[in-house]
Amino acid sequence: MLGLAKLEELLDERPGSARPKWAWGIREAILLLGGIVFLAGLAGVIWLWTTWPKSIDMLELPPFEAMGIWDEFQQGISAEPSLPERRYLAAKRWHFQWLVAAGAVAIIGALVIGSAFLVKPRPPGETSSTD
Repeated sequence: MLGLAKLEELLDERPGSARPKWAWGIREAILLLGGIVFLAGLAGVIWLWTTWPKSIDMLELPPFEAMGIWDEFQQGISAEPSLPERRYLAAKRWHFQWLVAAGAVAIIGALVIGSAFLVKPRPPGETSSTD
């Protein structure tokens, strides 16, 4: 068992037996960065989409609250929105703003991934000065 590590060294020392090593280069780093940014944006979009504020279902309201909403409807369009309605509209606005931001992050990540394919990959046998 102790000699197994030496066998691998002997294989590497034979002439013409250079094993190609996988090289980590700038292309792989750009792909990783783009993938992380894209997944973060996508996770944000999914979370915001699933937690989108729901409008009030009139059939689920207690009769007293339904009568209050009916009174608001009778006042007409020019009436100020009620506090629950203002909260609902503010929540929708907040969700929409962050949904757009998360979508933009996901698009930027996808563009970074796409730009990685414009970078010339390093040949497998070539090593950089940092290797």
